[in-house]
Amino acid sequence: MRIDTYIQKVCQLSKKEIKRLLKNQQVIVNQRVITTGNYSVEPRVQEVIIAGKKYTKSFETYLMMNKKKGSVTANSDDFERTIFDDLDDDFKTEGLYSVGRLDKDTTGLLLLTNNGRLGYHLVQDKFHVAKTYEVYTKEPLYQQAIYRVQQGIIFADGERCLPGKLEILSTHHAYITIHQGKRHQVKKMFLALGIKIISLHRIAIGSLTLNEQLLPGQACHLTDQQLKSLINIVEEKEYEHYHQ
Repeated sequence: MRIDTYIQKVCQLSKKEIKRLLKNQQVIVNQRVITTGNYSVEPRVQEVIIAGKKYTKSFETYLMMNKKKGSVTANSDDFERTIFDDLDDDFKTEGLYSVGRLDKDTTGLLLLTNNGRLGYHLVQDKFHVAKTYEVYTKEPLYQQAIYRVQQGIIFADGERCLPGKLEILSTHHAYITIHQGKRHQVKKMFLALGIKIISLHRIAIGSLTLNEQLLPGQACHLTDQQLKSLINIVEEKEYEHYHQ
């Protein structure tokens, strides 16, 4: 959440009063003086001090879901069952959405939140946040595929993927890590290798690893440590992008 929006919510101040607080260096986050209203803040994992008073209230939700096969990644659908139909009512909050999508037949890790800035930085290709998938294939995997994924798979239309990492676990079983999120990307990458995927399961987004104790369709709140680690990655990727 933007710091100016947060101040308005917890202090009930006017825009003019908030600007004065920022200008007078009365807003401090993690011992850093904040003077711009668009700075993003999450009091769950950051120390927020406004006019000498510490604030800890958070207005945003962060959920990990183990998406089940057959549900579409959408808030609503007239014809299909969605991930939000699977979500327990106790977890549903205003503005909640899925950070990125998984195909209907793909399972595994989804991050649900109403923190738009965090979601934006996790899915934008320019920030290169890693996503790791467990893959089972119809055709056997081969060693040359590791090199081709490292170099960046080229699709039939000439589009080249960013370099990824393929770890072959057995003849038909592998992990693949990519750093972008094109539509059907992993399936298309394997098809370019002459291999068809029969099962695709996402196990990680950045530092966030799926809790395999979650049954398909179940969700849980992120811990403070999980959230802090994700926010740190977003800040690192943002800094790398704008200072390269």
